[in-house]
Amino acid sequence: MPILLANLQEDLDTIDRLIADGEASYNKWRHPDPYIVPWAPGGSKFTRNPKPPEGVEIVYDYGLENNS
Repeated sequence: MPILLANLQEDLDTIDRLIADGEASYNKWRHPDPYIVPWAPGGSKFTRNPKPPEGVEIVYDYGLENNS
């Protein structure tokens, strides 16, 4: 996509105003209940399988322990 030279801004006040206008427009039109991916903080699967507490040992050989 070509960059139009007419759209380039060098004045810092103009750039700040454009950014503020864009953020205001975003905040006006954003969804009140935004979608959160399940594995992100606030998602339905976030920390669903947390690490076990200290002192708990997990055996991964599923009943085939060598008890001799």
